[in-house]
Amino acid sequence: MTESQAREFEEAEGASLSVDLMLETFVSLAEVQDISLGVTLTIHGLLISGNIISFQKYLEGIAQGFESATGNQKIGQIIAESYRNASQEYSKVRREQEELPPRQYIHLSDARFRFGDSVVSPGTGVYWRGRLDEVDGFFLGIIES
Repeated sequence: MTESQAREFEEAEGASLSVDLMLETFVSLAEVQDISLGVTLTIHGLLISGNIISFQKYLEGIAQGFESATGNQKIGQIIAESYRNASQEYSKVRREQEELPPRQYIHLSDARFRFGDSVVSPGTGVYWRGRLDEVDGFFLGIIES
């Protein structure tokens, strides 16, 4: 981080506490550079650990979930296809934009949830989406079981 970027972060922190600019930067990196970064978020006392991913990867992951869901396979395929179409449309719009707007949501893969000593999520983790302005704090890294 350059000195001017650090100054911008400090100035912005005094101006608004709604979204942590460092966390927003990590989310933007996932969107633009297609990186995945392990993070643990604190939201109203709940710990959420997972990998930051792009919105497009989130949509693709949800589509895969519907494809492998049990029950009515035809409905699962229709829903999966709608998520894939949304992913492709988002990709097209993103390529046409010169600059991405500020991020409002964070998307995680392999998300696990902890409240106190309790793990309240599947062992394999899930795809998760949450509002950036609801995050109380974070650290880089994933809490293992």
